[in-house]
Amino acid sequence: RLAQNVNRYTETNLRRAYKFALADIISIIKHAVEDMPLMTAEERIDRALKNMKEGLTFTPEQEEWLGLIRSHLIEN
Repeated sequence: RLAQNVNRYTETNLRRAYKFALADIISIIKHAVEDMPLMTAEERIDRALKNMKEGLTFTPEQEEWLGLIRSHLIEN
């Protein structure tokens, strides 16, 4: 639908305008609404994991699972 817009507001053009090719639509919206910095999905996930893990100790197995979850979230 964006491509049909007279002003050519395609996702590609919006990304180019922000000069942040890997920013996803969620970050673009948060940036516009809440004045949050644009982040890639990977940056957003890493920040969330860092906040979640703060002050906690995890076993090697738990760290491995968190790594697998991180990879899954980044890829999807």
